[in-house]
Amino acid sequence: MQIHTANRANATVVQPAGRFDAHTADEVRAAIQGAHHERVIVDLGATGFIDSTGLAVLVGAYRELGEAFALTSPSPAVRIILELTGLDATLPVHADIAAALAPQVAA
Repeated sequence: MQIHTANRANATVVQPAGRFDAHTADEVRAAIQGAHHERVIVDLGATGFIDSTGLAVLVGAYRELGEAFALTSPSPAVRIILELTGLDATLPVHADIAAALAPQVAA
C-alpha cells in the first residue's frame, strides 16, 4: 500500500492506495493521526479493498474527529462494503474532495 497525504485548503487529505486491511491499517491510522489540519479527508478512490480492520480505523477516526472527518470517492469495491455495513449512512461520504471541502448546510 502507498499512502499519499496532501494539504488542501483547510484540510489534510489522506489517500491510501491498494489494500486497506489488517496489514496496512496502522499506516493509515498514523497518517490520519499525523494530519496537520483540524479537518481530515480520506480519499478512498484508489483503495481497492477494505476489511473490518480498515473500517475500524475509519470509524475510530470519525469518533475522534467528528464533523472534521470525511470520506471521499470510495472505489466501487469499497462503496459496496460501506453500504453492506451501513457505514455509508453513519460516516460522512462525499463524491469528491471538493464536495468534502465545501461548507456543509444544516438540513
